Amino acid sequence: MSEINFQVALGMLKMLKEKGKTEVEVKVLPNSLIRVAKALGYGEDDVVPIAELEEYIQRVGVSSDTPVTLLQADTSDNVTDTNTVTSVTIERNESVTDDQDNRKFGENAREKYFPNSQLPETSQDEIKASGNTFPISQTVSQTDDQVGESINLWLEAIGKVINTADRPVKRLAVYLLLRNKEMFDPDLRRELAQLGTVFSRKKEPYDSNTIAKAISFVRNSPHIWSSKDPTTGMFVYRLKEETAKKIIDMLQVILTEHEVLQKQEELRRAEREEVIEAVVEFYDNVYREKIVELATFSRRKYLLVDWNELRAYNPELAEYVVKSPEDAVEAFEAALKIFRRDYLFLEPGGYAVHFTNVGEAVRVKDLRDLELGRMVTVRAMVSGVTSKKKLFYEKMVFVCLECGNEMVRFQDPIAKVEWPAKCSACGSRNLKVDPRKSSVKDIVFFALQDMVEDLGNKEQPSKVSAYMLRPDVSLSPGDRVLVTGVLRDTVHRSRKQNNDMVLEVLHVEFLDDFGTGELSEEDVAEVRKLREKYGDGLPDAVTLSLAPQIFADKDLLPELWFFKKAVVYAIASPKDLGPGDERLWINVLAVGDKGTGKSRIIRDIQNITVAVYGDGANLSGAGLIGMPEREELTGEWVFRGGLMVRANGFVLALDEFEKAKAEDYARMHSGMSYGLVPFSKASISTTLKTMESIVAAANPIGGYFNDYKGVFEQITLPSSLLDRFDVIFILRQPRDERVIEAIYEHQDKFEAGEVQREIPEGLLRKLFLYVRELSPVFTDEARGEIKRFGMAVNRALANAGFKYSMRLRGILKRLAMANALLRLSDKVELKDVLSAEEVFTAAIRSWGDGDVDWSVFGEIEAQASREELELLRKVEEVMEKLHRYYTKVPEHEVLDWLESLGVGKEKARYAIEVARERGLIVERDGGWILASRA
Repeated sequence: MSEINFQVALGMLKMLKEKGKTEVEVKVLPNSLIRVAKALGYGEDDVVPIAELEEYIQRVGVSSDTPVTLLQADTSDNVTDTNTVTSVTIERNESVTDDQDNRKFGENAREKYFPNSQLPETSQDEIKASGNTFPISQTVSQTDDQVGESINLWLEAIGKVINTADRPVKRLAVYLLLRNKEMFDPDLRRELAQLGTVFSRKKEPYDSNTIAKAISFVRNSPHIWSSKDPTTGMFVYRLKEETAKKIIDMLQVILTEHEVLQKQEELRRAEREEVIEAVVEFYDNVYREKIVELATFSRRKYLLVDWNELRAYNPELAEYVVKSPEDAVEAFEAALKIFRRDYLFLEPGGYAVHFTNVGEAVRVKDLRDLELGRMVTVRAMVSGVTSKKKLFYEKMVFVCLECGNEMVRFQDPIAKVEWPAKCSACGSRNLKVDPRKSSVKDIVFFALQDMVEDLGNKEQPSKVSAYMLRPDVSLSPGDRVLVTGVLRDTVHRSRKQNNDMVLEVLHVEFLDDFGTGELSEEDVAEVRKLREKYGDGLPDAVTLSLAPQIFADKDLLPELWFFKKAVVYAIASPKDLGPGDERLWINVLAVGDKGTGKSRIIRDIQNITVAVYGDGANLSGAGLIGMPEREELTGEWVFRGGLMVRANGFVLALDEFEKAKAEDYARMHSGMSYGLVPFSKASISTTLKTMESIVAAANPIGGYFNDYKGVFEQITLPSSLLDRFDVIFILRQPRDERVIEAIYEHQDKFEAGEVQREIPEGLLRKLFLYVRELSPVFTDEARGEIKRFGMAVNRALANAGFKYSMRLRGILKRLAMANALLRLSDKVELKDVLSAEEVFTAAIRSWGDGDVDWSVFGEIEAQASREELELLRKVEEVMEKLHRYYTKVPEHEVLDWLESLGVGKEKARYAIEVARERGLIVERDGGWILASRA
């Protein structure tokens, strides 16, 4: 036996407190205090609180003036059987026989020492006062679901009060101490083991390791008093009074919260049932035929509900859809199953419900004025799309590979996936996702921005990130769409930016007509009056209305006049493909001296029609075509469309075109000819829609044309790109004094307000929208004139040694149709073809000294052909050499070799793009391969 001199121990404890100690390692204590610490269950390597030592001394030994003898007990924490009592050595009374079983002692311990098995008196009073009906004194032998339910709320309260009780078994230990005034170690272990049949994943008694961890928690918790009983040598535990009170108070709070939540859930269920009844009634009275059609004829997997039709039938239900979109969708889909089953006698099916026309469609720019969580319909253009669909785990089931415990996490598409740090049962970090038990959906991320036609002259497009679960459509940059979705809030992945909006898209519709909007009857009447006022001269009136501050005259300055006229032709031309996929839109280029007014004409296009403006010297990062970049929400590569994608369906006005990127020039080829640009880079493969008229202005080398050099020598644009323009005007500074004098007089009148647009810009915008609805047809006389003029030009080309041009017929047809559209005519007549010939001839004349030299037209085509063939030949030669060393040739190697052959750096990049466009080479994992080897 070991003795503790409590007087000495108290003296040593006083010295420690005077030094400001609150806790101390057991091994550095004096012997008397070491014995006290060991009596409390601490080992020599443990840290013991001073207050706990003092409490023990005062409770056990302060009244004794003589040393007290303690019985030695087994202090081992090892447990070999959770259903047997820890082995102890005790001095028995005469009444205790040697063959009495330890298990018998353990089973009767509670009755022997705590016959009432109740909480401390104050705790019981608190429970009675709170009106709690939970069976805190219920015996643990009832191991069924009812016991689990009754105890769970207690465990929740315990977890909120004692943060370190981070596992169910630890909370159960506290719960047992809350039920009993005090518990001996064997009793606590045994009852914990039994509770495992209710609370463990396998519904089996907790094993010895789990219980050992719980006991260790109990002994070291500041909320629990523990010591060794001097009589039995066993540890005894008691929950501190203040902690018990906090747990009971917390339980009352939880009960109140649960009651409120229960009432809310009851109200929600009642509301849901009421909503479902209303929806079924709507289906029966309004949508019966559509549902029948969906079941019998349609392959569509969703019912499309027009919100306006819903509002007309039941305004309250329509408002519910807007304000509570998640609940509404769920109710409409549940009602659809009921309707199919009970009214149509069909299988319920798994049909979704989509909504369209929810309120008035808004712009992306206007989304910030709306309330988050509402359903809304948005008019927008798809500006970027991730490379492919991804899998989204709506519910992730994590399985512990050590103990088999399962943990469920519900994920948010716009938040980072949260993995459990460790197993909630055993603490292991060896976790994996079970896809069979998880709920998985396809998801695609994309970006939307304002359509150019929805913006004012000075407004810039706004953007919003979007995503769609179970996407049933394929989106591409440039698509104009009407999307219905729900506004959400998100935090950027970097956490360095402010929260931003994101749109969860529920339904997508494509806008076939570029979304120009409907003109009112008054607007249409106003446009038609222009025809009455100007007659066949309306195209000239429109020409006069473009950039009125720039002097242009058919006689004095014809090249500028007809350039203006070609621009209005381009604006009016249809942005579509005709028979045989022949483009109907017109592309116009002016290359001219500085100060000729071409830039102001380009800039004014935005004022009179829907257009996108770009400056070759200050293009955005996406350039003309676009580029891949990381999506903010997911970090995935997404393609962001450039100016050509934004301008799809309208006009792209480009100034300083000669300063654009070489790779953009090459990619523009197919876009200018066919309205589609293939793009493949950074694991993104997509096709861009670029059906727009390009009206561009460029400067010659040095800013001015040199009369002693050929025109081609002074234009830096690739000849193969020049071939894609219908008309190209060469603009030089005027030298005729009559022209210079006329320019001065015109400027004076403009500054005095005497020169204005012939037609106001607002009416011009309406006019250009109106002509979109027209589809004039060619008369036989018009077709005959196109043939006559084309044959005459081709004979001149042949005489000059050039090949026949098959492009000329298409050019004349496009120009003639534009003139007819501007006349608001339903026919393309001879007069329209003659006007077209006049514009085309003026463009050819601008290349020379006033005479018409048709060989210029042939030279453009021939130069384009020669240049392209030479570049393709050099790329093929370089690739053949490099394939000796590379399977996939790095781009920098191709560029270096091309430069060694005399091809400039920018020209080399252009050559690679031309070779890719022509199918000579293909891209593979960041390198290039000859198509013949792919």
